Formats: sequence, C-alpha cells, structure tokens
Amino acid sequence: MIYITGDTHRHFDRIEYFCDTVKTSKEDLMIILGDAGINYYGEKDDKRVKRYLESLPITFMLIRGNHETRPDASWPIRTEATENFTGTFVVQTDFPSILYAQDGRMYGLNTSGGWKKAFVIGGAYSVDKYYRLGSYAAGNHAMKWFEDEQLSPEEMEAVMKNFERALDLEGSVDYLFTHTCPESMEPKEMFLPFIDQSTVDKSMENFLERIKKTMEDRNVSYEKWFCGHWHADKVAPENFRFMFKDILSL
Repeated sequence: MIYITGDTHRHFDRIEYFCDTVKTSKEDLMIILGDAGINYYGEKDDKRVKRYLESLPITFMLIRGNHETRPDASWPIRTEATENFTGTFVVQTDFPSILYAQDGRMYGLNTSGGWKKAFVIGGAYSVDKYYRLGSYAAGNHAMKWFEDEQLSPEEMEAVMKNFERALDLEGSVDYLFTHTCPESMEPKEMFLPFIDQSTVDKSMENFLERIKKTMEDRNVSYEKWFCGHWHADKVAPENFRFMFKDILSL
C-alpha cells in the first residue's frame, strides 16, 4: 500500500501508531511531503532518528522541505522497481528504507486505483528566516536556516524542462507532490499575523504557479495535487489537498 502525510519535523509518533494499527510492512510506502526533520542537526545527531525510522515496518519516500538540509552529495543514487513503486532516489547506504525523492522526477506508484505517475518538486521559503538566523547567532543551535531551502533559478528551469519533457513523453500526470503550493492556492487564512507578507519570498509559489499554468495551457488535468508546509489538513478546489497530520492511502 501507498500512504501519504504532511510535515513531521522529527516527530513520528503518529506514523509509528499508524504502522502498528494498520500492520504495515517494509513493502508499504509512506510519503512525507517535506520537513521530515531527519537531516537537520548533523550526521551524528540525525543517525539516531534514522535508525529509529529504519526499525519501523514501512519504507519512507521523503520530499524535500525547507527546514532540513539536502541529502549529502556523496550518498548514492538508486533506482527502485518494486511491486508498489518505481523511481530514482538518493539513499544513504546505512538506511536503505529511507528514500529521498529527487526534485523534477516522475515516480510510479501502485495505488488502489492502479499505477499512477507522480511528479516531485520540493523546497520552500522559511517565513521565520530572520528569527531563525538571529536565534542561531544568539546560541540557539536548534533554530537552523538552510540557504538552499528553495530551488535556485537554474534548478527551477531544469525542473520545468523535465516536467515539460515528462508531459511530452507521458501525456499526463496523475499526482503532484510538492512541499509548498502554487501562489494562487495559498491558504491565506494560514498566514501568520505577525509576518508582513510583502517581505516573504514567494519564488517557489510563483514557480509552482508556472507548473500549474503549463498544465492548463496543455489542457492536462491531474487527479490530485498534494502539498505540506502549511501545517493544515484541508481539501482545496481543483483537486488540491494540503496535508499535515492526516494519513491517507492512495
């Protein structure tokens, strides 16, 4: 089975409870839509959490969020082809059940409705960036900010080319898995009242708006667009689903 949930920020109690209740196995896949929080403090401190995840009876597919560093460039890239999913992932050798999805790639998922194609785009802007920088400078090393949290302009163009190429080859996409959402879909009721929105860098939201418009221009529909980041469980128009604590089966 394929399951999906939102940001965990290093807290996996709900996933452990879910695995125990549903009686999952390593054949099952849990997709986390960014900010899993396991690449955060550094290799030594993060290994403890990764060992714990490796012990759970499920395999993880992680989309990249903003409150975490990118997978290490030295970690190998591995192509998976199982009865439940296919695709190319970054995989740290010691933790083979933790699969890091790559931005701008299509993945195959064997869902309850048959095989589906899912395109992945991670990254977002931290609206608390300057608070995090100030706190870290003051000695609170739990408040980290990652300079490469968003896609660079060059990465955005590469992802866009991959997306257009995928549409040319496949003709359609069933799911989109992103950390944040297109600008037009932002849940404004979730805006933090103490954040001046004019100071927020919406590069990723604007880029995802381009992705959305590309599908509209090509008359390509999608079954569901899933995103995390906003800490909301909400169904929006146009088959859009914000994910946080809910766990859904696909």
